[in-house]
Amino acid sequence: MKPFSPKCGYKSHNVPSNGDCVYNSIRGALGLGQSVRTLRALVAENVDKGVFALYRARVETEPHLRPLCEGGPIQTVEDFRGWICMEGAFVGHKKCFWGDEHAFKVISHEFDVGLLIIDMQRKRGAWPYRTVSDGKADPTRYILLKREAVGHFQYVTRTGANGSGVFLAEDLPDVIKKLFNV
Repeated sequence: MKPFSPKCGYKSHNVPSNGDCVYNSIRGALGLGQSVRTLRALVAENVDKGVFALYRARVETEPHLRPLCEGGPIQTVEDFRGWICMEGAFVGHKKCFWGDEHAFKVISHEFDVGLLIIDMQRKRGAWPYRTVSDGKADPTRYILLKREAVGHFQYVTRTGANGSGVFLAEDLPDVIKKLFNV
């Protein structure tokens, strides 16, 4: 998107397109030493019966969730946690569970950060800028992620920010505050 182009002082960072792009983007933006495996395990630990039931209820409308259907290979919370932990780098992007809203909320909570998402894969006519946080308080720090039209995530930094993708709330440029309503 134009406000986040190199001309405006921003840089998108490519990460592998292997099913782990959400986790790699979060690692890159936050400068985390944790592995994708560690982040996936953190997300999986936060799945309970209620979260599992919500995913199972979405099977009919979201084809990527078909392994959760009756008679499918994933029938328990533990099975689902195992699927979340499978890294795309090892099993391929079609066999792993991609990061999603649940992962965003867990990451937001665990790392006390809001996620600003530029969504190029949004529905036609939908606003491309959205904010995800754990909802407990206004975040004091944010990271900026960009979802490409093919569902691939990248993280975005300011040019000259030494690769840091963390934006302090009080330092957010006005354009970001307005676009993301923060």
